[in-house]
Amino acid sequence: MTELLGIAPQWLTAAAVGLPLLCAAALALPGRRRVPPQLVAWAALPAVMAAWLLPEGTTAVFGWLLLSARLGLDATGRIFLFFTSALWLLAGVYGTGYLKADRRRARFFFFYGLAMSGNLGVVLAQDMVGFYAFFALMSFAAYGLVVHTGDPEALRAGRIYLTLVVVGEIALFSGLALLAAAGSLAIGDLGAGAVPSVAMLLICAGFGIKAGALPLHVWLPLAHSAAPTPASAVLSGAMIKAGLLGWLRFVPIEAAVSASWGPWFVAAGAAAAFYAVAAGCTQSHPKTVLAYSSISQMGLITIGVGISLFSPAAAAAGLPAVALYALHHGFAKGALFLAVGLLQNAAPGTRASRLAWAGLLLAALSLAGAPLTGGAVAKGALKAAVALAPQGWAAALFMLLPLASVATTVLMGRLAYLMAGRAPGCGRPGAGMWIAWLMMLAPAALLAYAAPADEALSWAAIGAAAWPLAAGGALAGLAWAAGRSSRRIVSAQVPAGDVVVAYAALIRLAARAAAAVANSLSGWVPRVRLPQRLRRQSAAMAAAAESALGSWQVSGLLFLIVVVGVFLQALCAG
Repeated sequence: MTELLGIAPQWLTAAAVGLPLLCAAALALPGRRRVPPQLVAWAALPAVMAAWLLPEGTTAVFGWLLLSARLGLDATGRIFLFFTSALWLLAGVYGTGYLKADRRRARFFFFYGLAMSGNLGVVLAQDMVGFYAFFALMSFAAYGLVVHTGDPEALRAGRIYLTLVVVGEIALFSGLALLAAAGSLAIGDLGAGAVPSVAMLLICAGFGIKAGALPLHVWLPLAHSAAPTPASAVLSGAMIKAGLLGWLRFVPIEAAVSASWGPWFVAAGAAAAFYAVAAGCTQSHPKTVLAYSSISQMGLITIGVGISLFSPAAAAAGLPAVALYALHHGFAKGALFLAVGLLQNAAPGTRASRLAWAGLLLAALSLAGAPLTGGAVAKGALKAAVALAPQGWAAALFMLLPLASVATTVLMGRLAYLMAGRAPGCGRPGAGMWIAWLMMLAPAALLAYAAPADEALSWAAIGAAAWPLAAGGALAGLAWAAGRSSRRIVSAQVPAGDVVVAYAALIRLAARAAAAVANSLSGWVPRVRLPQRLRRQSAAMAAAAESALGSWQVSGLLFLIVVVGVFLQALCAG
């Protein structure tokens, strides 16, 4: 197909990753007012084209970049590239209208373009070095999206997010270094040799932070509530899946099967699926509820990963089910976040408000697995994979999965309750916001991309998908009625981020212990006293340098120089 259009696969893969970088860097030029930020959103278009046009097995080698970087597409990468690029494109179009009056809009799209390039590069990377570099770019650039508003809540969320990013990068780098020492840098060569257990543990933890695995999930509820709505949509719909893709890429099936990693993944996923719902039902911010919903849904996806690690036969059904579930969750969760933004701007009782309510409920039902929706198809594929698990695990999971749908329905009821009590909106969402949202809602709610339609439309399948929704809807209705009545139920409020409070207490305790040890050793360590004038001058120079680099325009200009230098090197190498 690319030959018919006259597009070389190497140029298309390079444009998928490089165009968002160039558009983001262009926003940092002194005349950035002449560079429309919406160009950054449309920079995802080459990646969308690559997902449709490039044949499976396509590989482009860039010998001048990152120890001979390789970008390519396989069956799993095509699914991830499709929904990832579509989410970045639609959320960006939505964001141009959502942030129209925001004076920091150019800065938002600067970091948006960097994070987009990193996320798309993660999907296309076929070697360890490239994957790690793009993963780091995506992770650190997302900090600018989290702290966009600059209020104390956003800054606190940014600090916690950045701390976990650094911890995850250290674990990931260490694990990949051990993995590379045991074999080749190419991802396709993994599993050919022995895989150290320490490397497996570090890789699972490093990617688990991004995937929101318990107990590494604490950044999600804080970041989602603080970031602007379009950023929350890509954080939850696309970027969180980078951790999942890391598991699929770097956890060799045969090594994990022999090491019995499957039960650990299944147990951790089941714990996340139900714990996140329990914590989310106590939240009072709609986007925090959606963040806990993402943790719960990623728990179900983690169960699918665990099933794939029971045996190679289970992996044959489990890995496609995981990819399909990730695709559905990406669109459904993105549509929910964008619907929240529309309802917060639309005046109640208007046609716009009723349309946004209808879309929100449709996306929520699809997320819970309602019959005739994409959610039912995704959950059906997961149940088919469960059937290949060992008998005891299969029996337990066949009971847990419907209960997870009940729990998801209850959590979506909590979201509807909070949105019904929201403050009246006074804005008028633009046409671009509506179109982007509807295009994101369609694949999440419809059965258009479903495989065996006869199975999905059978009465048995409809009944199996309907009763958990009915049970969850009844529980949510009872809770709604109790909340609206005068006899309110007093429930414990779990703080957003839940166990982050315990982590903070442990860090403070460790800091006090370290200070006590330092004080006790102060008499043994000689002190080097600098002249007071030299100390003042050094501090002033450091503060000036930090202030200059802290400006996103200066950082962006330096980044543009680096990007242009890389492309000039590419041209000279060609």
